[in-house]
Amino acid sequence: MKKIVTILLCILLIIQISSLCVIFKVDSFINKDNMKSQLDTVDFSKIDINNDPYFGDYFTDIYDLFETFNISTNILDNFINSNITKHFVGEVSSNIIQYIIDGNDRPIVTDNYIDEFSTELVDYTLKQITINIDGILDKKVLTEVIATELKANISELPTTSQIENKIDDRPLSIIRIITSDSIKTIIIISIIIVTALIIFLNIKQFKWISKLAISVMISGIILWLVSIIGQNIIDNINIDLTSTIYLIVTQLINSLLMQIKSMATIMIIISVVVISIYIIVKNIIKGANNDI
Repeated sequence: MKKIVTILLCILLIIQISSLCVIFKVDSFINKDNMKSQLDTVDFSKIDINNDPYFGDYFTDIYDLFETFNISTNILDNFINSNITKHFVGEVSSNIIQYIIDGNDRPIVTDNYIDEFSTELVDYTLKQITINIDGILDKKVLTEVIATELKANISELPTTSQIENKIDDRPLSIIRIITSDSIKTIIIISIIIVTALIIFLNIKQFKWISKLAISVMISGIILWLVSIIGQNIIDNINIDLTSTIYLIVTQLINSLLMQIKSMATIMIIISVVVISIYIIVKNIIKGANNDI
C-alpha cells in the first residue's frame, strides 16, 4: 500500500514540478526588458521588411526620403538591424504578449515611444552621413515626417483587444489562469506537502532521495519533450499579424522554448548525478554491512 501511495505522490510531484517550471520561466521571459534583450541576437537583415503588409509602406517612404537627399540606404539597412529598432519591435511584441497573458488592454506602442524612435533614427542617420542638411531640411521637420509616417502605419496594426478576437478563448483563459499568482502559490504549497509525504513514507535508508531525484528527472524529460513539440507547433502555426511582428514573436517563443529545454537538461543531469551518488553510497553501506 505504501509503495502505491508513493508512486501516486511521485506522479503528482512530477506534474507539479513541470507546471511550476514552465510558469516561472514564462513569467521571467515576458518581462519587457528581457524580451528586448532577447531580440538583440536576431538578425533583422533577414526580414523582408519592405514587403511587410503594414511596415512595408512606411520603410519604402523612408527609403525614398533617403534617396531624395542622396543618403545611402545602407544607413537605413544598418539602423533596421540595430538594437534601437530591435528594442522598438520588442516593445510592440511584449505589449502583445503581455496582453495575452494579463488581459489588460494597452496600445501596441505609445505616441511618445514612436517620437523617441523617430528622433533616434534621425540622430543615427545624421551621425552616419557626410553631407550637411542644414538649410535643406530642418532636423525637427524630418523627425516629425518620420514619426507621422510610423504612427499612420502603427494605427493600421490590430489593437491588443482585436488580437484577442483572433485567438480561441479556451486556451487564452487557460494561459491567464495558470500564470496567475494564486496558482503559483497553490502549486508551491502542494509541492512542499507532497515532498514531505514522500520523505515521511520513504524515510528508511534515505529512499526518499532516489524518489525525489527520479521525479525531478522525469519532469526534466517531460519539459524537454514539450520544448521540442512546442517548436514544431510554432513552425507550423499561422497568426494574422504583420509578417514582421509574427516573425519576431515566433523568435521570442522559440527562444523561450530553448530556455525551457536548457533548464530541462540541467534537471536531468542533476537528477542522474544524485541517483548515481545514492546508488554508490547505498552499495558501499550494503557492502560494509555484509563484511560485519
